[in-house]
Amino acid sequence: MRPDRSAQKCRTCLASAAYEERQISYPFKFGERVVIFENVPASVCRQCGESLLSAATARLIDQLARGERPPTRTEEVLVYDFEKVG
Repeated sequence: MRPDRSAQKCRTCLASAAYEERQISYPFKFGERVVIFENVPASVCRQCGESLLSAATARLIDQLARGERPPTRTEEVLVYDFEKVG
């Protein structure tokens, strides 16, 4: 069960804005791999967009990032190194 965060103060913008439940995309760097999780359940601050994940969701993301299940699909990711392009 997810905690009720509707009246919780946001730790990023410090507003007492309500959180709402949404499905988000969540990029995650695991070692040298970048993994993007889609349709992740999260509590999102209505004012600044800060996302909070439940402990169970965070554990599943960690398991999936370790490669315990095959990905839905594979896509190319572009990488820019600011020290080399500036």
